[in-house]
Amino acid sequence: MDAKRMKPLAAVFFTCLCAVHSPARADEDAMTEAAQRFQKGVELFDEGEHGAALAEFHWAYSLKPHFAVLYNIAQCYNAIGDIEKALEYFERYTEEGADQIPKKRLNEVNDSIEHLMGLVAELTVTTHPEGATIRVDGKIVGTAPFAGAYVAAGPHSLEVSFPGFMPLQEEVVFTGGQKVNKLFKLKEDSRQGTLEVITNAPKSKVYIDGREMGAVPWTGTLIVGEHTVVVKAPGYHDATRPLVVKPGEERTIEIEMNMKGQPGKLVIDTGVQGVQLFVDGMNKGKTPIKGFMLPPGIYNVHATKEGYADWEGDVTVQEGTPTSMDLEMAATAGKIGPAGFWIGASLTVASLAVAGTFGIMTLSKDKELDSFLEAIPTGSEGANEIELRNKYNLLKDDGRRYALIADVFWGVGGAAALTTIFLAFFTRFKKPTSKARIDFGPVAGGGQLLLTAPWSF
Repeated sequence: MDAKRMKPLAAVFFTCLCAVHSPARADEDAMTEAAQRFQKGVELFDEGEHGAALAEFHWAYSLKPHFAVLYNIAQCYNAIGDIEKALEYFERYTEEGADQIPKKRLNEVNDSIEHLMGLVAELTVTTHPEGATIRVDGKIVGTAPFAGAYVAAGPHSLEVSFPGFMPLQEEVVFTGGQKVNKLFKLKEDSRQGTLEVITNAPKSKVYIDGREMGAVPWTGTLIVGEHTVVVKAPGYHDATRPLVVKPGEERTIEIEMNMKGQPGKLVIDTGVQGVQLFVDGMNKGKTPIKGFMLPPGIYNVHATKEGYADWEGDVTVQEGTPTSMDLEMAATAGKIGPAGFWIGASLTVASLAVAGTFGIMTLSKDKELDSFLEAIPTGSEGANEIELRNKYNLLKDDGRRYALIADVFWGVGGAAALTTIFLAFFTRFKKPTSKARIDFGPVAGGGQLLLTAPWSF
């Protein structure tokens, strides 16, 4: 655009601004700056700095929106070769200006629009399912059903995507003045990725695409595509994260939650280093720990270390009040793990079971032998003597073999039982656990610390 075309429009813009009465000083300042930005844009355009001029015109319009500025913005886009944007702003200029635009200017703009329309194609996109995101050359232009998008003539990449469906991409050559109608039928995408969600907030839950998935830390599979992850926890502001899952991806996201109100500080002293601390199931590290901030509420504390009895209890954290916990970890030195005891007990039970089984089988063979002897007819030893003797010996040998096996396993079982009884005196069957609750609250003249501890072993 040359200076002769620009200056009359600049004069119109200044006249319109001056005609507006504004009692507020802030509004007057904005109007003054808008006029200055507009004038600077005119100067930059005349110097051939079309990109810089475009920025000034946009700034002027944001400070004091007026339809006249849209004409200058459209001219800038036309000058830098962005035909689609030039058309958009020329059309906005005619719509917002309407009958306020001089006829000569309106004819000029309509001629420009007609010329530019011959350089672009009009794109309409329909998809199944509806709502798919439409991209042209990687840039989002809208969602389907989509109509009226201007695309500069020439080759372009057209992409359609929708969560849970396979994306489609097509290379299209657009012709100036052409109306292009595209229909895409998307197929469901069964590909998945793995997501792990962790956070610093206890009692937190994760929601994905509006559906509750479970407590954090959470691990699960998601179909590929775009998702929205929301983590909620009592005493914390909700945290939202957009997410794009790729096929076969294994991804971990750590979400830092921001507390509501004034948090309280929890300080835990176990008197023993290396004690693992858990607060509402969340790993808080090993002692010594200086303390950590928590929203007001009741929390479960679990302390554990090999060689010591576990400690577990509830503590109430008050808003803006430090709470201290002194945990006495009871040593279990001299005790051994229960593995040896249970191996001995299992061996005892198994040995006695085998011994008992073969003992019963021995008695059965003895009865079978007695029945055999009673069933031999008198005087029948002659011709059948060899056959009868062989059967007699077979029954007798089976009985002796079963009896020997039973005796061996009775001995093994007895030895195992004695060993198991001995191990029982040195085995830590279950770590004693203290179920305690600590509450801190203000009273007249100070505060009070209440400890409720039903101990269980």
